[in-house]
Amino acid sequence: MGLIELPLFLVRGGKLVRRTGPRAYEPLFGASDPFKVIKAAVPPAELVYMWDVDGVEAGAANHEFYQKLERNRISPWIDPGCRNPEDAMDAFFAGAEVLTVRIGHMDESKLTDFADIAEYEFHLALRFSSTHPDSPLTAWDVRRLVGELHAQGVVLEASPATDRSTFTKFIKLVQTGGIEVSVLSTEKIPWLLEVANETNAVRIISPPEAKP
Repeated sequence: MGLIELPLFLVRGGKLVRRTGPRAYEPLFGASDPFKVIKAAVPPAELVYMWDVDGVEAGAANHEFYQKLERNRISPWIDPGCRNPEDAMDAFFAGAEVLTVRIGHMDESKLTDFADIAEYEFHLALRFSSTHPDSPLTAWDVRRLVGELHAQGVVLEASPATDRSTFTKFIKLVQTGGIEVSVLSTEKIPWLLEVANETNAVRIISPPEAKP
């Protein structure tokens, strides 16, 4: 199976936005009808990745928007910034087909509680700010968590400030445990596609306009 390119959209306050800097966003041009924009970028019956700005940054997920996606027959992989098992289950009930759970937002006891009740596909996520993950976990820690929680894979998020070499090395270390890795960025990173191919990542997740 070749590399899957999954389109990513950012939602904030029920509207599609694009990132313009650290914690800075502006409305996505031409997105007066967000569901029409999403459908135009996503082949029928395929997933779209929704990066919830309010959820990830403030723990206030856009559940109403998720429900509208379902009514518009859009299948979402949702990254809602869950802080506890209840948040995660709320996202599934609101229509998530697949869920991202960020390691830095839940401690291990909460992750375990969630995994014990999860009946749907979920992936653990870790963000690289520069030369190291935001969480102090090592690649070995990530592999252990995936196994213990029975997650389906790992999403590793990069930013323009991320060191390419360190990011690539971390991906390969995670993969030595047979872990499925997806790479993600909410901004344009010229080297992200190359790294995805070099490491045999399963998916690259990025805004449609961010693809090289």
